Amino acid sequence: MEAIQTELAKMQVSVELGSDWMIIHGGQPQAAEIQTYNDHRMAMSFAVAGAKIPGVTIQNPQVISKSFPEFWDKLESLV
Repeated sequence: MEAIQTELAKMQVSVELGSDWMIIHGGQPQAAEIQTYNDHRMAMSFAVAGAKIPGVTIQNPQVISKSFPEFWDKLESLV
């Protein structure tokens, strides 16, 4: 959850964390370079945000190959 908070902060999105909860406050997310922490879920979830927020880039995009190698092609076909 700390990784999500860190990456959302790069996008100017405020997040509150507790021991077992997270509150993501609304706003106007900004472009950012997102670290995946070698986690395919981070890459895929922030890529979906990037489909609507110009300038979002994903570091280490190939990390998705462990669970959904066709992800980037599928996402591109939807955008």
